[in-house]
Amino acid sequence: MNRFVLAALLGMSLSGAAFARHHPCRADRMKLCKDVKPGEGRIKACLNDHQADLSPKCKKGIDKYNEMEGEKK
Repeated sequence: MNRFVLAALLGMSLSGAAFARHHPCRADRMKLCKDVKPGEGRIKACLNDHQADLSPKCKKGIDKYNEMEGEKK
């Protein structure tokens, strides 16, 4: 499950192009981080830099991911 959420947040796809069109931060990533090269946490960092501008759906996805990461520790 953690990989699924991470993939959704970072714009990667575990199940192909259809999944990539529906992840919670896709629109925000395309709008706010369109010039950011994926990899090494750059997109996540960009989204964090633009927290005030994120959609509620994206914020909820990020919160869920962070919660799951906290449970792993």
